[in-house]
Amino acid sequence: VDGVVVNKSPAGVFVDIGCGKDARLNVPRRIGTQFMLRDEVQGMRIESVDYEMRLISVVLDEPELAVSGIKQAAPRAASAATRSRSGPPGGGGGDGGKGGGKG
Repeated sequence: VDGVVVNKSPAGVFVDIGCGKDARLNVPRRIGTQFMLRDEVQGMRIESVDYEMRLISVVLDEPELAVSGIKQAAPRAASAATRSRSGPPGGGGGDGGKGGGKG
């Protein structure tokens, strides 16, 4: 699956994969710190779905390659992200990466 980074926290990197609930991207911390908000992540695989806890976990088979690909596309992605920030506050998409709540 493909998605967009919508939140980063000590708990990890969260990606909007278009299913109404953001997924936690399961990567080593040293790689997770290199992702930026609004980065497009392609080629993820769903690792697990916990229906009771409402959690989705995704992985990248080769996370080092994904991060290096994002860095190479950064100049174009940064200008697109700047343009997209001119929208309404709060943006949209996903649940904002907020996890653990009921509802």
